[in-house]
Amino acid sequence: MRWQGLIAGVLGLAAASTIASTGAWADDLPITIYFHVRPPYAEPGAPVGVKGLLVTPVIEALNDADLSAQWVEMPPARQTEEIKRARTPVCGLGWFKRPEREEFAVFTAPIYKDRPSVIVARKDDARFAAPVSLQRAFADPGAKLIVKTGYSYGGAIDAWMLQLKPDAEESAGSNEAILNMIANGRRDYAIMAAEEADYLLTRDAPLGAALHAVELSDAPEGELRFLMCSKATPADAIARLNAELVDLSSW
Repeated sequence: MRWQGLIAGVLGLAAASTIASTGAWADDLPITIYFHVRPPYAEPGAPVGVKGLLVTPVIEALNDADLSAQWVEMPPARQTEEIKRARTPVCGLGWFKRPEREEFAVFTAPIYKDRPSVIVARKDDARFAAPVSLQRAFADPGAKLIVKTGYSYGGAIDAWMLQLKPDAEESAGSNEAILNMIANGRRDYAIMAAEEADYLLTRDAPLGAALHAVELSDAPEGELRFLMCSKATPADAIARLNAELVDLSSW
């Protein structure tokens, strides 16, 4: 392993472009990995400026493949645009694989498998006593959903949303802000990864007292997450990463 080959987290594109010329692999460029802060998937921490459920397997694969990387914080929508036009090796952390994304990007082997999604709702809302059917919630005209702008909730859930057309409001705010909107009665429920819901409701005592994560009777199996890389990322680098990514069954 070569921990020293990993460059500490970089918080701006200007810094990223400065460092990009100092790598030590194909074409003398490290891989730039875009992430956005979303605990427990990714948040500031050691050893590369970011840590989390999605970060750990990638760091291990990079080390074992003897590849260097720099980590750059960037909003998801901007990540997509940068990956589309990149002429250097860049990857977005933890994206779902979708046909429309494969038109402009290359995906690695999976880096993580989500637990099934849950609903987060107020504890005093009888409509969301476990177990809950997500499709029934979508079909309820009085149930007010809040979703994150630009997010995919997985193929099955995205399709149910299109088909059943729930009363949904978009928000570009943080997940904490979304949960506060539910706690304050502005919306009724949100769909969230189980890992994320558990983390946020445990960390924030007032939210944990007001809200709960509810299992879904019709929850699809958790989706796989990948590194979504620019087509300028050399095939050799992708192959070396894929060879080192661990078997999902061991997670």
